[in-house]
Order: sequence, then C-alpha cells, then structure tokens
Amino acid sequence: MRKWRRGFIGVLVVAAAVAVASPLSSAVAFFSNGLDLEVTVVPHATLVAKGAAVRAHLIVNCNATRHPFVEADVTQRTSKSIARGFGDARVTCTGSPERVSVLVYARNKPFKSGTAIVDGFIDGCGFGTCGFETDTKTVKISHK
Repeated sequence: MRKWRRGFIGVLVVAAAVAVASPLSSAVAFFSNGLDLEVTVVPHATLVAKGAAVRAHLIVNCNATRHPFVEADVTQRTSKSIARGFGDARVTCTGSPERVSVLVYARNKPFKSGTAIVDGFIDGCGFGTCGFETDTKTVKISHK
C-alpha cells in the first residue's frame, strides 16, 4: 500500500513540475488531453447607449467542439457607488486567436467613461472533458 501511495505522489509531483515548467501552455490543455481554452481581456472597451451597456473586447483561442462561450463581467466605480453588468456570447473555436466583442448590459446603474475592471471567461467542452479559463484587467471605457 505504501509503494502505491509513493508512486501516486510521485506522479502528482511530476505533473505539477511539468505544469509549472510550461507557463506558455494552457493549464486546461495540460490536464485535459488536448482541450485548449484561452481568453485575454483587451484593455479598452466602448460605452454604448449613454452607459446602458459597454462593449467589452476579448481575444479567445480555443479548440472546444461543444458549447464554447465567453462571458464578460464589468465593475466600475461611479461617484459614490458601483456600476455592474455582465454579458455573454457563443463563439466558434477555430484553434486560432479571434477577437470577440461582448455586449455587457448595466444592471444597477449606467456605466461612464473612465476605468473599470473586466473579468473575461471562456468555457467549453471537447476531447472528453470540459474546462474554463479566466482573465481580469483594468480597462479604459470610452465613447469610441
């Protein structure tokens, strides 16, 4: 029984070392036998309809074959309160980087020009598994 435990722990240590030594590869791809999901928040967004929404931009690179979609959550300090919103979109994974725009609707108060936090998410399934990846950035919201 102890040999089995040592062997199992050894495999975990090697897997962790490979994951740490390969920072350019997606963690999802490493652990899922080929599923690749990557998302990067673009550091600028566009104000829509006088603050009713924000168009957030994401760069996605994925090879999911089932149910791939992206989501963007926006949080912005406006005067003495916080404006929040979220939106999502279906994507077609091509295995190459693609720019995706997500319309994020204001939920509690309008967005304004200025800075905000955008959380980008991608998830999908393929190659016998499902996974997700995230990215968070401070972005500049402007009229154009």
